[in-house]
Amino acid sequence: FLTIYFNMAINTLRTNVAKNLNAIGFKKITGQHDLSPRDSFKKIIQRGDGLDFNVVDNFTFTVSIQDENYYRALTADFNYSLTRIKRQKDTLEYLLIKKSLPSAWMIVTSYYLAFYSAIEILRLSGRHNFYFNDNDIKDINSYSQTTSKLTGMGVYLCNNINSNSSSGEVSLRFRKDGSRPHDITWSCISTIMGPRSTIKCLTNIEERKITLLFKDIIDKNNQAWMSPNNIRNKWNYSKAEYYSIENDYIANSMKSILASDDYDVAKKWARNRFSTIDESSFCSGLAFVVKTLGSTIDSISNKII
Repeated sequence: FLTIYFNMAINTLRTNVAKNLNAIGFKKITGQHDLSPRDSFKKIIQRGDGLDFNVVDNFTFTVSIQDENYYRALTADFNYSLTRIKRQKDTLEYLLIKKSLPSAWMIVTSYYLAFYSAIEILRLSGRHNFYFNDNDIKDINSYSQTTSKLTGMGVYLCNNINSNSSSGEVSLRFRKDGSRPHDITWSCISTIMGPRSTIKCLTNIEERKITLLFKDIIDKNNQAWMSPNNIRNKWNYSKAEYYSIENDYIANSMKSILASDDYDVAKKWARNRFSTIDESSFCSGLAFVVKTLGSTIDSISNKII
């Protein structure tokens, strides 16, 4: 589906993954075919299996897990994420072939392909974000060795991870975040890309332009571009007329980027795009994000499986 080309945007994401995996001493596990959904990290937290919990305050808790079990959980999550990503790719390829189907379906499918890829890149970078409901919070409170209690359901973001080689444990710190799950995912991707001021220091003009563009598209605070999440919401919810045949043309440029197995097509669009930003540009920008994140996932798979 993708030919890998390591530009600076991809390399930045890959580097964050590599740094985290090295920091925790990650090792590939054997018997990956025995993994099941029960082995996912969130499921382990929910069960409390072999974990040490400490609730720090109403919004924060830490959890420690044996490193081998954590490696197993990361691998399970990655394997199931790859399955989900592949099914999204298959669906997208079908939609690209069936030209009679609305472009809106293709755009929403593209969004979720990018979103699932982003989630997995963040997990491997040590930035888990989980939604815990009231029952989950009660269980975590009951597992904790402290008297403090978490006070409510919501999205909890891992904002710190440490590996202790002497004890053979990995410790993670989660804090409740008021953002919505989709918003927090793109915010975290933007964070690991680094500040714009750093990207602007890249000496290669083309790499600087492409990397800044990726950063701008995923940054919801950038007023020039519509964020991936907002594109999804617009085409799927707020603009019913976008399902009409008359509006399919808006996504024509996007289709040419998605249909190509060569990342150079996405790179060429990023390099040569017009200064005027319109609805078509928003769609093409989403395709550029899909290809960038997809190439990153392809390039790190051999580190995990």
